[in-house]
Amino acid sequence: MFRFSSLTSNKTKIIYIMTYIIYEGLYLLNPILIMNFINNIIAKNLHQIIIYIILTIANFFLIQIGGFFLACLVGKVENENYENYFKKLDMLVANYDATTDISNDKLSQLMGEYYEKTNTFFFIKKVELIFSVITIISIFVLMFLINMMIATILLIFIPFSFWASKKFEKKIYKYAEANKGNSDTVKKYIFDEYRLSKEERFSTLKQLPSIKKYLDKYKRGYAKSVKEKSKYLYFYSYAFLNLAILAVILIAGILTYKDILLIGTLFVFQNYTSQLWNPVEFLMTYTSDYKEARPILKEIEELFIKPYAIYNDVIIDNIRLENFTILDVNNKPLFSPINIEFKKGEIYLIKGRNGIGKTSMIEAILGLNKRYSGNIYFNDSLEHSNNIVYISADAYISKFYDEEKSLGLSGQKKLEQIKFYLNQNKSVYILDEPTNFIDINHKEEIIRLINEKINEDKIIIIISHDSYLDKLSTKIIEL
Repeated sequence: MFRFSSLTSNKTKIIYIMTYIIYEGLYLLNPILIMNFINNIIAKNLHQIIIYIILTIANFFLIQIGGFFLACLVGKVENENYENYFKKLDMLVANYDATTDISNDKLSQLMGEYYEKTNTFFFIKKVELIFSVITIISIFVLMFLINMMIATILLIFIPFSFWASKKFEKKIYKYAEANKGNSDTVKKYIFDEYRLSKEERFSTLKQLPSIKKYLDKYKRGYAKSVKEKSKYLYFYSYAFLNLAILAVILIAGILTYKDILLIGTLFVFQNYTSQLWNPVEFLMTYTSDYKEARPILKEIEELFIKPYAIYNDVIIDNIRLENFTILDVNNKPLFSPINIEFKKGEIYLIKGRNGIGKTSMIEAILGLNKRYSGNIYFNDSLEHSNNIVYISADAYISKFYDEEKSLGLSGQKKLEQIKFYLNQNKSVYILDEPTNFIDINHKEEIIRLINEKINEDKIIIIISHDSYLDKLSTKIIEL
C-alpha cells in the first residue's frame, strides 16, 4: 500500500504538527483571557485588568506569528508534496513495468486535475482532521468546566450534524464517481476530435457525434451533485450547527440576565461556540470531500504501487527467441512461432507487413510488452537486460535536451536522434525504421554509423520497410 503521507518529510511533519499544537493552544486560550479581562472590568480590579490586557495583547501577537509560521509550513508541505509526487511520476514513467498501462490522457490527468483535487489529502487534511477532533474535545472540556448545563445543550446538537453527514455521504460519493466518469468522457472526446481534426473538417461523414450529448450528460450529473450537496450543507449540517450556536447564545444570555453567569462568561461561551464552527464544519465536509477524492486517490495509489521493470546490466552475448510469437488483443498469434538467435557481429533486418507485430516483438525483447508466447533468453537467462540501445520509429528530440534541434524538420530530428543514441557503448542496438524521413545522402550516413557499431562486435537489430537497408544486413527475418 502506498502511503501518501510519505510524500512529506518526517522533519517537516513534526515541525508542522508542533506549530499546529501551539497555534491551536493559543487560539483556545484567547477567550479565557478576554473573559477574565471583562470580569475584572466589572469587578473594577485595576491590577488584574492590566495583567489581562498585557496577556491578551501578547497572545494576539503570538497567534498572528503562529498563523504566519503555520501558513509558511503549509507552503513547505505543498512544495515537498509537489516535488516528491512528480519524482514518483518521473520514476514511474522512466521505469514502469510492461503490465502498467499509462496513456497520454492518464499522464495529463495525473499531472493536472488529479493532483489538484487530491494533494491536500496527502498530509495536510489528515492533520486538520486530527486537530479538529482535538479542538472540539478541548472546547467542550473547557465549556463543561465553566458551565455544565450549557455545554450539555450544545453537545446534544452536534451528533445530529454528524448524522446528516453520514446520511448524505453515500449519495455524494455516487454523484462524484458519475461526474468523474462524465468529465473523462468529455476529455476523451476532445482528444479524439484533435486526432481526427484533419480528416473530419473536410468530410461530410463524421466519426464523432455532436459533443452536446456528452456535455448535457455532464451538466445534468453536475447539477444533481450540486443540488444534493447544497441540500446537505444548508438544510442539515449547517442548520443543526447554527441552531446549536443560537441556542447556546440565547440560554447564556438569559442566565447572564439572571446573574447566574457573568458577562465575561457569556462572552467565552459565545466565542467558544463560534470556534466550534470551523472544526465541526471541517469534520462534516471532510467525509463528503474525501468521498469525492477517494476514487482519484485510489487510482493514483494503484499506479504508484505498480512494480518497476527490473533489468540486469550484464554484457549480452546473444538473445534467443524460442517458440516466440506476438499475441493480438484476443490472445491469438499474429505469426507462426519462430526460433531466432541474435548474435554479436551480425545485423538482423526484420521485415513484414504492417500490423504483423514487428515493433511488438522488439518491445517484448525490451521488456515493454508482455503480450507474447514463448521465451526470450539473454545469455540463456530469462532475466531482461538493459545493456541495450533502442531507437524508436518516432523522430523526437526533447526541447530539454536541445530546444533548437527539437524544432527542426523530421529528417533532421531523426538523424540527430540516431547520432545521439548510437553514441554510447552497449551490447545491443535496436533501430525501428531508422531511415524514416531521411533523404538518400543521410541514409548513407546512417549506414556508416551502424557499420561502426558492427565493427565493434555488437548485435544490431533493425526493423525497416526500406529496401535500401537490405545491403546492410547479414540476416533478414520475415515475419
